[in-house]
Amino acid sequence: MKNKTREEKIDFLLPIICALMYVSSYLGRHSYNSNITQIVESLGVSYTETGLVSTFFFFAYGAGQFLHGILCSKYNEKYVIPAVLCISALVNAAVFLGIDFEIYKYLWLINGAALSVLWPTLIRILSKYISGQAMSRGIVFISASATVGYCLTYLMSSVFAAFDKYRLSFLTASVFLVVCGAIWIASYNGLKLSTTGMRIDYEKAQSVKGVDIPESNVDNKKRILWLIVVLAVYAVATNTIKEGLHVWVPSVLKDSFDLTGSLSTFLSLTLSVFGLFASVLSVKLYSKIKNYLLTIELLSVIAAVLVFSIIGLIQANQLVLTLICFGLVSLLMHTACSIITGIAPMEMKKQIDSGATAGILNGFCYVGSVISSYALGSIADNFGWTMVFYFLLLLAIVPASVLLVRSCVKLVKKEQKN
Repeated sequence: MKNKTREEKIDFLLPIICALMYVSSYLGRHSYNSNITQIVESLGVSYTETGLVSTFFFFAYGAGQFLHGILCSKYNEKYVIPAVLCISALVNAAVFLGIDFEIYKYLWLINGAALSVLWPTLIRILSKYISGQAMSRGIVFISASATVGYCLTYLMSSVFAAFDKYRLSFLTASVFLVVCGAIWIASYNGLKLSTTGMRIDYEKAQSVKGVDIPESNVDNKKRILWLIVVLAVYAVATNTIKEGLHVWVPSVLKDSFDLTGSLSTFLSLTLSVFGLFASVLSVKLYSKIKNYLLTIELLSVIAAVLVFSIIGLIQANQLVLTLICFGLVSLLMHTACSIITGIAPMEMKKQIDSGATAGILNGFCYVGSVISSYALGSIADNFGWTMVFYFLLLLAIVPASVLLVRSCVKLVKKEQKN
């Protein structure tokens, strides 16, 4: 590193540092979701009550995506990141100290509002300070950090739960968040970012090496609006399934296979392991199919088949096959969400600002997250896990049904021409 210029050091180190900040945020936000099974057992609360806490978080986080996407250019990037990490640290510390469960939902509302600052701010920082050649590496690092954060959080929670000390997850998250806040300030000063100007313009920031996106064939505002509406519906459906699995699979495994809370949490890491390949799969599939709507619809068809299979596998007490299906569904829905919030906005960039499109669609993804926490928990309490999976099956059928209708319309038009 000694022989590298300051710009080369920024290209190398900044993506790693930004990824570390986002990993820490996942410890701060999923310290609760990864311990729902233990919380239900120790505090005697229902799935509906525990799901409400996640709903408060997702509501605040989703709304924050719209707001901070607009305002992040006004923030002091040196201090806003450690500030929100410290807010999340305080929330986690409060849970560790044993506050009343009724307060959890309000704390996680604050947590969601604070952490929603990070994604648009970090993306803006990467776009501002690293070169076009390093942009692809930056995108890979920041995208992978979410899955890494999932894995670390659930692994940590399963270990502490095994010793009946699940609250240590909240303490660990709190300490890690504060340390990462300090690392950010030290790195910001060390790289002298305050004296570094914009290195690339907006259009170059959109060009990610290795992602070949063809020219958009959208030629009017009505079609753009229609595409955004369809993608928003797909965002709600796919993210409800994705987040629903992450939140509730530990409880499903515990209840359906009579596992301990720590083991069910550890086994749920299967979802994150499969999810690691989502960004690569989304690029590969799209490069072959060249149609983001069709790609999402095909992924949903396969997911629907797998969700239906899960219902039978649970009833047959097939743990290993159930885990594999969970992982595959997670992979497919992660891939679909990656296409919705990444590839689709980039393809439409000449017709509408990519950042605005990505922010809108990411916000709709968190509408699905709200449904995944409270609604699925309520269904589980009142009707059992089988009905939860029938609900997820219905959501997977939505894009699949659109594919069927579009195929029928094309077939009719083709016959009419003949």
